[in-house]
Amino acid sequence: MKILHLNTSMQCGGAERLIETLAVLMNNKGHEVEVMIGTDYNNIFVSQLHKNKIPVKAFYNKPKSYYNPFIIFKLIKYFKKFDIIHAHLYPLQLWIIVASVLSFKKTVLITTEHNTENGRRGKFLFKLLDKWMYKKFHKIISISKQTQENLINWTDSEKDAKHIIINNGIDVDFFKNATAVNRNELGAGNLDGKTLVLMSARFVEQKDHETVLKAIAELGENVCLLLAGDGPLKDKYVKMSIDLGISKRVHFLGLRTDIERIVKTSDICVLSSHWEGFGLAALEYMAAGKATIVSDVGGLKQTVGDGALTFTPSNHKDLAEKISLLMNNERKVIDLQRAAQLHSGKFSIEHMATSYINLYNSELASQKFK
Repeated sequence: MKILHLNTSMQCGGAERLIETLAVLMNNKGHEVEVMIGTDYNNIFVSQLHKNKIPVKAFYNKPKSYYNPFIIFKLIKYFKKFDIIHAHLYPLQLWIIVASVLSFKKTVLITTEHNTENGRRGKFLFKLLDKWMYKKFHKIISISKQTQENLINWTDSEKDAKHIIINNGIDVDFFKNATAVNRNELGAGNLDGKTLVLMSARFVEQKDHETVLKAIAELGENVCLLLAGDGPLKDKYVKMSIDLGISKRVHFLGLRTDIERIVKTSDICVLSSHWEGFGLAALEYMAAGKATIVSDVGGLKQTVGDGALTFTPSNHKDLAEKISLLMNNERKVIDLQRAAQLHSGKFSIEHMATSYINLYNSELASQKFK
């Protein structure tokens, strides 16, 4: 089977991590896999794909150049080459549908919905465009029940055979058996005796780093915050840490390829999103056996189950109280760590990959008889 994964980029994010994982596993199972991205700017997941001899090609090399509609004409030639074209994020979802209309080809088109919300929701013209776009895909995969429900409500569509749920998966053993980084080798000074709180996420509005920073400001001098990632709001949060008087306790680690080792080094892990389709980072924290706290929002709450504490979204005092609870209650931490590893074990990458491949085969077979 010849498969093309299509996305805006391979920068840090849940969709990008899913593509990397799927592409490698599908390649290992003997399928021909390629990855096409809108821009090759700042892509941290590409090296792993290259290591597995998976071709990665980019249309442009500038940030956000994937909004260029000329990509449509570049995509048309790929319909002859692949059995499956799997689009992940907007606007590449839209460009591939327009390209399919112009090409008159019958290549199987799949999309995965990665989030419960996005910037198009609530805007009438985008609603009409999305309704048309999603109808053109042969299958629409949602990564959680909440993600599917929100999409169906937004597009005023019916829950039918076109809509299915495949939960994200992780390599549980990879995070469980990771070796911790020496905390004093993180480039953040002497961290001995400090409680390390980690959040690994892009600096974008969705992830709500503001609440985490304000929560740390409520806690004592022995609590340090590790922020792994990059994004357009990083400078804003650097300034905020200075304004809150906690800049010496907040350490911006940048994009990391060893995030599993940093998770292992941390004492408490947090994901404070305003919304999430799934919350892959939280599942990775849990697989590593870390006490985890997440915001009580749709897909994220469904993902963590009873393996993490939750706090009221945007409520920094509630988050600070939950962090303090874990710092002062060893029994609670042990119970949470046990529940976290037990629950995360349900989300196997092998099961996820098999579900996708079975779906591809089924859809290819059904299209041959149409």
